[in-house]
Amino acid sequence: LRMISFACDYHWQVKKVPGRLRLQPDTPPSAGQDLRTRSELWQDPKAYNFWMYLAYCLYPPLYIAGPISTYNAFASQMQAPASNLTAVAVGRYCLRALGCWACMELITHKLWFLAVARHKLWYQLASAEGHTLPPLHMCLIPWWVIIIFWLKFTVIWRFFRFWALADGVDVPENMTRCICNNYDIMGFWKNWHASYNQWLVRYMYIPLGGARWRLLNVWVIFTFVAIWHDLEIKLLGWAWLMCLFIAPEVSIKWIGSQPWCIPDKHGRLFRYCAGLAAAVNIVFLIAANMVGFVVGLDGIKPFLVQVLGQPSFLPVVLLACFCGAQLMFALRGYEASRTKLQIVAPEKL
Repeated sequence: LRMISFACDYHWQVKKVPGRLRLQPDTPPSAGQDLRTRSELWQDPKAYNFWMYLAYCLYPPLYIAGPISTYNAFASQMQAPASNLTAVAVGRYCLRALGCWACMELITHKLWFLAVARHKLWYQLASAEGHTLPPLHMCLIPWWVIIIFWLKFTVIWRFFRFWALADGVDVPENMTRCICNNYDIMGFWKNWHASYNQWLVRYMYIPLGGARWRLLNVWVIFTFVAIWHDLEIKLLGWAWLMCLFIAPEVSIKWIGSQPWCIPDKHGRLFRYCAGLAAAVNIVFLIAANMVGFVVGLDGIKPFLVQVLGQPSFLPVVLLACFCGAQLMFALRGYEASRTKLQIVAPEKL
């Protein structure tokens, strides 16, 4: 990924390809620039040299599993370090990372869902009990496995990001939103491996046509992501399921944004319809992640047979997801209002 980033940024600088910002692309680096601005601005031609290339590719805090940063953003900070990396800010981030680690230790010692899923122990548990496990128990296994995966990667990425911050290099944050606070596929991946998502958007999604060809280029991107993780059939199945689920999500979002579809976009009817669509989407998202990271392609069918064996269970799941979606909508509204206040306040000053 770093080799591709260096090659593309160097090529775009040589060809004078403008970025997506309103700033002049040859604006020099400054301490107050954010990471997106640093990524879009051209660097001095002398910054694209062999030694800087090696430093970027082999930078210890990010070499093993740290968040991916663009070459432009890295080289920019070598000339103008970020001004927001104060000792207080880095120390506060360290405390947050330690809190995540402590939570991870508590969960892995008290909850055994990961071991149950890895060895598919629900068959042995069912035989020991003399009957199949209830649908609720079957659903709790993948649910907690995905939460443990989220927390595990949060701990790993925050440790390496803290190392980079302590060294004076700012890099994108991964896991920008709690896993239980996602209701759409695009938003889920934007907030899960956020730095990788930014890399994919910059170096694959936009060059492949961007939003104009979204329903086609996602197949190339998710296939690349699956192979990048590991060449396994279950990961390819996970990637292609995601692509299949993205098409109806994009279509429903487009329909919902049209003025003829429930004109009052802030009314109760629109909110409830959006909540129902989000509930279905959450179920699809959980099912796809189960294929990729829990039961695999061969285990999804018997799993679904046991879960759907009780017809009244799925409506209860959809109802729970619907209620959760309403809370997520409320949180999004609160976040939007806070962002608006932060924008208006400087203007008043």
